[in-house]
Amino acid sequence: MNSNSDSPGTITVLLQRIQTGDKKAPEELCSLVYGELRKLARARLRGRRDETMNSTALVNSAFERLLAQDKLHAENRRHFYYIISRKFSDILVEYIREKRAKKRNVGQKPEQLHEDPLDTGNPSIDVIDLHEGLKKLDEKKAASATVIHLRFFAGLTLQETASKMGLTIAEVRGHEKYARAFLRDELTRDEQK
Repeated sequence: MNSNSDSPGTITVLLQRIQTGDKKAPEELCSLVYGELRKLARARLRGRRDETMNSTALVNSAFERLLAQDKLHAENRRHFYYIISRKFSDILVEYIREKRAKKRNVGQKPEQLHEDPLDTGNPSIDVIDLHEGLKKLDEKKAASATVIHLRFFAGLTLQETASKMGLTIAEVRGHEKYARAFLRDELTRDEQK
């Protein structure tokens, strides 16, 4: 990780400059965090075999969408990384839905995770079901959803997640435990339908 991107103040100052309309700030922010975002995107795409969606494409799409909004409403570095991890997730879910729609008549199976990051006992979790479960979790307990996004979809360690969220490691573990139980229940409920 670039030592500049470790400085919470640097990213926060750039985010404030973007909010005030500074036209140079988005480019500065991008060059500052690009390497870290590629690392997060690679972690998110781990295990996927797809030439059309790679870490560079995912980062570029997320950053483009982020900056296309009227205002970038990220308060600080932690909030920025949360927003970007959500963009990654949204882009991948849209991509999977588009692939399914194109191949609907070919008998395409749902895109599944090839690992079981939530210890559900089912390594074949449907990505769209998981996304829907995370949306419900976000409505109920946003901090727990943020932990899951950062830990499993952005690939951060406990320590990195705690740092980005301004929490202790024990608090991150508590949110993760709650989120796993919530999502396990949601995904089990979806399977029973």
